[in-house]
Amino acid sequence: LLLSFSFTLICSRILLNQTPQNLQASLGEQAAITCGFKASSFGSVQWYRQLSNSRPEHIITCVSDGTEYKDNIIFSLSRSDQVSNLTILNSGIQHSALYFCAVQAHCAHHTVW
Repeated sequence: LLLSFSFTLICSRILLNQTPQNLQASLGEQAAITCGFKASSFGSVQWYRQLSNSRPEHIITCVSDGTEYKDNIIFSLSRSDQVSNLTILNSGIQHSALYFCAVQAHCAHHTVW
């Protein structure tokens, strides 16, 4: 008995650009980070925060167009413009961290027996 199995995984390519690379804000000021990306197909945008000497922690997943508010931060997503923004409304010491975004690619698989 001889079985043959082939599995192909095809993922869309994503180019990601987060700006600004470095950002300083005074206490009480607004601070914004933009995550621009180019993808033929994507599922969601995730935002992460990494406090000093800590592992990254997931903050939010943005799937649909629009804005969401969490912990004095506004997150927005425009699927057609392929951009997501993180805006801290009133900067405080608790916001001192490394912030970064990630984009989930859509993958398709093809199985042949």
